Amino acid sequence: MKVLAMDIGGTFLKYALYEDENVLVSGKTPSRAAEALLAVLLGLGESFHGQFDGIAVATAGTVGPEGQIVYANENIPGYTGVPLKKWLEESFSVPAAVLNDVAAAAYALTDTFEDYFFIALGTGVGGAYVHRRQLMNGGTGFGGQIGYLPMKNGSTADQTASSAALARRAGEAGERVFEKAGQGDERAARILDEWLDDVAQVILTAEIVTGAETIVLGGGVSAQGETLLSPLQAKLDRMETPYREKFRLTIAPDGNASGTLGARKYFEESLRREK
Repeated sequence: MKVLAMDIGGTFLKYALYEDENVLVSGKTPSRAAEALLAVLLGLGESFHGQFDGIAVATAGTVGPEGQIVYANENIPGYTGVPLKKWLEESFSVPAAVLNDVAAAAYALTDTFEDYFFIALGTGVGGAYVHRRQLMNGGTGFGGQIGYLPMKNGSTADQTASSAALARRAGEAGERVFEKAGQGDERAARILDEWLDDVAQVILTAEIVTGAETIVLGGGVSAQGETLLSPLQAKLDRMETPYREKFRLTIAPDGNASGTLGARKYFEESLRREK
């Protein structure tokens, strides 16, 4: 089966034409506001006319159970409310699947993990729970949206536990905060420690709610590897809870999982389930 897979972010739209697990063509183009973005999608699909049997999309924003964009921020103006799955199927007369980009990144790992909650620490905090190769979205379709988790002082996980939140606290890039803390900078070490407290709280909440065997950390900050993992494990070990010894914490292989790969896998699994 040939699948045209797309990963729509706030900055770039990445695409790949798959034949089974092989990538035939790939590339990227700048994202646009919603109306122009649909024109880009239409042009991209027409450029591969007749070469694909389905379309798989990973996208920024909250995706509803019918593949519609329930909410998207100002990174893609006018995107909220777009019935993307329906529009794609009507435009190209092939089946389509649409899911959130973090969910797609999580789904890309189904050959590596069996039962896991994926947490992406990036500009925001994203989450997705996968159990036995199935994405557990819940009846509303919004399961795993852990960035909205309420935190202290009326904030959310997005506002306190993202890599962007770390950068705001320090006034410089998160990578630099890790570097300075490792060099013994006391201010950087304090800021990093406070941020890790919030990340640990997000991790524990995800575990309590899902009971996942594994918590997998992805997103840009996951490139810190053991420098991120070790202090988080230490903090979780100190938390008074019966859940801590029931799950394992790890870093996603290769940092950020591929959105196009996850979207393609999800699409093909969805077709199999419908038969």
